[in-house]
Amino acid sequence: MIRSSPVLPLIGGGTTKFQPVFVGDMTAGLAELLKRPDAAGKTYEFGGPQAYSFKELLELLLAALNRQRILVPNPVRTGRSASPIAGAIAQSAIDP
Repeated sequence: MIRSSPVLPLIGGGTTKFQPVFVGDMTAGLAELLKRPDAAGKTYEFGGPQAYSFKELLELLLAALNRQRILVPNPVRTGRSASPIAGAIAQSAIDP
């Protein structure tokens, strides 16, 4: 969608928080948990050192790709009803 659309939706206003984790750190943590019998049956959360909003992640991604897009806040309920339309538009851009 970043490649084909000049506008990107900020679902929920872009305020949802994410805490990306490096896959190598996660696999190392999982490997350590597998060695511990007391870890069986428990739930663990993995997260990176910094939390980002959805908007911040999109801005970082756009900067890394050297692209500029308009970010439009979009309430969750609007995003749900618009997702089939956005999917159809994106698919038509992929399969002309």
